[in-house]
Order: sequence, then structure tokens, then C-alpha cells
Amino acid sequence: MRFLTLSLLAALALTVRATAAAPAAQPFQRIDGCRLKADRWNDGDSFHVITGGEGREIVARLYFVDTPEAETAYRDRLNRPRILASPSPKP
Repeated sequence: MRFLTLSLLAALALTVRATAAAPAAQPFQRIDGCRLKADRWNDGDSFHVITGGEGREIVARLYFVDTPEAETAYRDRLNRPRILASPSPKP
């Protein structure tokens, strides 16, 4: 019991310290004049973009958007969500 209490206190102390050390949130950055760059890895939640002013290539990712992978190079990643979402087989 004492070990459990000490473990929980240590975890709480690490959590508080990590939270206190987190940097302040920054405002969103707006980049005007971007254009889509055709790329093999573009899909529904991430895509390559060329910035307007500097002409830099960046990868834009939409968080909390879950879309199927368009590229089939990693077939195991394509099947994983379907497997995890399927019901367990009956004994």
C-alpha cells in the first residue's frame, strides 16, 4: 500500500512539473497565397503546400480528421483501423 501511495505521489509531482513547464500557446499562423503541390503522399488529412511569399514546401496536417490513407505502400496501416473497429470474434 505504501508503494502504491508513493508511486501515485511521484506521478502527480511529475505531472504538475510537466504542466508548469509547458510553453504558452501561440496564436494560429496565417500563410497567404499558398498552392497545393501534387504529391504521392497527399490524402484527406495531410497534403503538401507551397507557400506564397517564400516558396517553401510545407506539409499541412488536419488534426482530428480521420480519413483513409490514399497511398497503398503501407498496406498494414490501411487494414489496422478496420481490424481495431471490428467486433471481437465469438468464442
